[in-house]
Amino acid sequence: MFPSIPPRLTRTDKDRFLPLAPDFVLELASPNDDPVTLDEKMQEYRANGVRLGWLLLPETQEARIYRPATLPVTLSAPTSLDGDDVLEGLKLDLTRIWQPAL
Repeated sequence: MFPSIPPRLTRTDKDRFLPLAPDFVLELASPNDDPVTLDEKMQEYRANGVRLGWLLLPETQEARIYRPATLPVTLSAPTSLDGDDVLEGLKLDLTRIWQPAL
């Protein structure tokens, strides 16, 4: 049996934030990004159903982890992150991300 096909998006839906969310989001901050604005963005993702979010801040070598119904966790210079139960088996090596730009 096939799952039901959701209705097409209305014109109004297309003009605003879609009522959809991925399970996982990763934001890699650039030097010009404001960490406060990125945190707000990640909080919005979480509020809309994202199950796991990673915000990587190379300037400060911080990784912020966002999960539903919990406060974000900030890690200082972790060498890797894993996908928990959302992306089982995923392990992201962060050592090159923390290296200073040439």
